[in-house]
Amino acid sequence: MALPVTEYRPLNRRQREELEGYVATSTAMGRAVLFVFGVAIVGLVSRTVQATIAVWVPALTGGPWWLVPPLAAAVWLFHVARRWTGGREFREGVRKDIAGAVVAVRRISAVDAIEVQEAEDEGPAYFILTSDGQTLLVAFQELSRYRSRGFPWTEFELVEAPHSRTFFAIKKLGERLKPSSTRPPFTWEEVKAFGFDKYYQVLDLEFSRLKDQMPADGAG
Repeated sequence: MALPVTEYRPLNRRQREELEGYVATSTAMGRAVLFVFGVAIVGLVSRTVQATIAVWVPALTGGPWWLVPPLAAAVWLFHVARRWTGGREFREGVRKDIAGAVVAVRRISAVDAIEVQEAEDEGPAYFILTSDGQTLLVAFQELSRYRSRGFPWTEFELVEAPHSRTFFAIKKLGERLKPSSTRPPFTWEEVKAFGFDKYYQVLDLEFSRLKDQMPADGAG
């Protein structure tokens, strides 16, 4: 499920510079240098450990056993880097956003909200009921900056790049909407179920069911 785009607006200078930074040659080179450096460090440590152990276990003197950890580290870093940077698909989306030169604006009218208690440094999270009956989950670390300004609001805009979905801002339009309930932090099962790969999600879940699942002392 997705929220409809209310309107498209021209990409401003700050937004363009942010997008260009994701696909800049210097950025790619920096990632490559960090990748090689990380694998090289693991290889150096691994070779030193093998040489040390070989003093006590001569059988380990022959054979490049030390190569196993850096190869494993290379595979792990590749997959982790893809998750952190978004991979090729994200960069292709960014290039389309730069060429299109517009941002997508989604206007939200909110009528109710449930605040989720933070666990460690996960950042704030809110379930929001929109005026057209959709259940919206907004959750990301930078949301604390908007919460300090009174988020959630009765009316607000989500501003993002249309293809890569790079987040730019939440713009206040209405008054503060005080959450009607507060629920405990997300469980590990909920973290896996929701994914949290984007800063907002439209859930195929009735808002009333979330309230029905609240603990007896969960009302705020």
